[in-house]
Amino acid sequence: MGVQASAVQLIDMMEIVVQHFDGRPNWELARHRITAVLPEEAESILFDEIESLEKAEAVGFWGSPTILLDGVDPFSDPIPIGLAWRISFADAGHEGAPSEAQLRAVMSPDRAGTPS
Repeated sequence: MGVQASAVQLIDMMEIVVQHFDGRPNWELARHRITAVLPEEAESILFDEIESLEKAEAVGFWGSPTILLDGVDPFSDPIPIGLAWRISFADAGHEGAPSEAQLRAVMSPDRAGTPS
């Protein structure tokens, strides 16, 4: 009989980074929602403040907040790199961060889910 890892165990191996810039509070909404989906990971979420257009261009910042899972933005849009506000599209309409359901889909053990 094989051992099946739980979603939380698999997620433990995932690096979660929230990129943001000062003056756009939706990174806090993103943090809240990630923590709601993965409460065990609350202390390990990394935050990267993007202070300049030069840094935005250097790291490929697509707007605040950008959530990176193992260095990949699962919600990437064809938008210009820069200091911009990012809007997520969810069932409730336009929001400042992906919904908990969207986060669960991209943080699933197989990561085969896609955001809605």
